[in-house]
Amino acid sequence: MILRTKASPMRLLALAFCLLACVQAGASDTVNDLQAALAGENRDEKLAALSAVGGAPKDKDEAVFNALIAALNDRQVGTEALNALRSRAGVSPKIGSRVLGPGFPGYPGSDSASDWGAWLAEWKKDKAQAAKLKKLEEDLKKKDAKPEAKPAEAKPEAKPAEEVAAAPPDDLGKLDRLTFTDGGSLVCYIRTRRLDADGKLLSVRIVHANGAGEETIAASLITKIEDDIR
Repeated sequence: MILRTKASPMRLLALAFCLLACVQAGASDTVNDLQAALAGENRDEKLAALSAVGGAPKDKDEAVFNALIAALNDRQVGTEALNALRSRAGVSPKIGSRVLGPGFPGYPGSDSASDWGAWLAEWKKDKAQAAKLKKLEEDLKKKDAKPEAKPAEAKPEAKPAEEVAAAPPDDLGKLDRLTFTDGGSLVCYIRTRRLDADGKLLSVRIVHANGAGEETIAASLITKIEDDIR
């Protein structure tokens, strides 16, 4: 009897990362194996390494191109390396003509390692430029995806200081009149009245009706207080 268990999502994710690491490590190993085989004299090992390196993933193109270009001058597998290089690059010389291509993105000017090296240098520039353009497009998409900032709501226009000062608080009620010992008088709002323990007036706190602010006036200066004159 075979028991089947369902793998958890975390276990599957860990397995995927492990497989990816193995593939990447394997790609590096095949390139290293080719380089090691080229240093020897065993043709079969060289052919096997060439076959293996051809199956490396596309993100290892640069390392594979370098290894194959290095193999072009090998007396035992130079032709096989050239065929593998053409296949990997996806280019071929013109059929029926000894004139080869103009260079990247077409075919190199010749099948020499130096011309293939120049082709690879242009290939690398093209990849770098494509990466920059891709990043620029992604940045523009992110910018477009951001919600537009809402315009700030207009704040009510501030009143001039004179108007603010002139507007008395609503809880002061009607205007009162103070008559002073020197014969003068003042129309104002009485905010508070200060009394002593016997209920005798000591002072009043008033708010000027013309917006001049507040002040405290001693009762000794006042002869008469008229409330709610208007």
